[in-house]
Amino acid sequence: RDSLIKPIKVEAEGFLREKTWTKYICSKDFETGEDSLEAWELKTPLTIVEGSDRAWVTAVGDLLALSLENLGHLIRMPYGCGEQNMVNFVPNIYILQYLKASNQTTTESTQKLLNFMKTGYQRELLYRRDNGSYSAFGNADDSGSTWLTAFVLKSFGQAQDFILIDKEGLNQTSLWLKSQQMADGCYTSVGKVFNKAMKGGIAGSDSPVPLTAYVMISLLEAGDESCSPLECPAAKCIQADTSRDPYTLALKAYALALAKLPEAETVFQQLLDQAIVAKNSTHWELPQGPGKSKAVAVETAGYSVMTMMTLDPKKYEQQARKVVKWITAQRNGQGGFYST
Repeated sequence: RDSLIKPIKVEAEGFLREKTWTKYICSKDFETGEDSLEAWELKTPLTIVEGSDRAWVTAVGDLLALSLENLGHLIRMPYGCGEQNMVNFVPNIYILQYLKASNQTTTESTQKLLNFMKTGYQRELLYRRDNGSYSAFGNADDSGSTWLTAFVLKSFGQAQDFILIDKEGLNQTSLWLKSQQMADGCYTSVGKVFNKAMKGGIAGSDSPVPLTAYVMISLLEAGDESCSPLECPAAKCIQADTSRDPYTLALKAYALALAKLPEAETVFQQLLDQAIVAKNSTHWELPQGPGKSKAVAVETAGYSVMTMMTLDPKKYEQQARKVVKWITAQRNGQGGFYST
């Protein structure tokens, strides 16, 4: 008589729910005694499945340690159309930048990230149109996409620190983007982006200003020198805008700061004037509406930190730390953030 014994995994009924509390404590906080203690009250819902509740505490000495412990969720082999491919390609760049900056690279992780970058780069070239622009399906689409082309240019510009990128191709992409600029300095939105969430706070905006600031950032980060303190047509579009939307202000401030324009301080102050400042954190509340999710609030805070570090790191050190404290509190248990 034969028999077969196999282990069976039994899971509780119901749906998994997770609540995460995160606290970023700087060593200076222990010295001053400020913001070094935190109390959280753990309450289980009345409808919880009996015996299914659990909790754990993790303490790490690295700002992104939780994220790095779950690298498998962040780095993937790029695949899919021109949009999907970029979503999987870009995290490899930022992760390798962080690992190198914090001296945490290993031969295995570096090689894996570089291989994924090379694959993603070659695949994205399949969606490069003859005029240098990019779209979800390349020449099969009616037009290149202003936003996706700017995203690709920005990303390839950063990736060239790690892998070989065709500079002539980058120049052609830059020229196509600049050909979309109107007489008032604003960039016109052409083409489609199927995954609207990729565009973050730009999605749902009727104004050309957020897109113009984003294109300006992409060109500057890719090394384009068409925008300088002496002449910058896109800055005219940005400076003519009177919007007080925090996300738009954050984009504008960072773009102007990258261009080293004196107006950056004025725009950034307008952003700071709208900040929700608590004792140990700073963030921005965004108005409800299309494209204004919690993820966009995180993105806004991120742009504000980059602006501070671009303008004057020493001057804004304390303010930047308070924004970073708020950003880190938005993470989930695996170290991930709200997705845009």
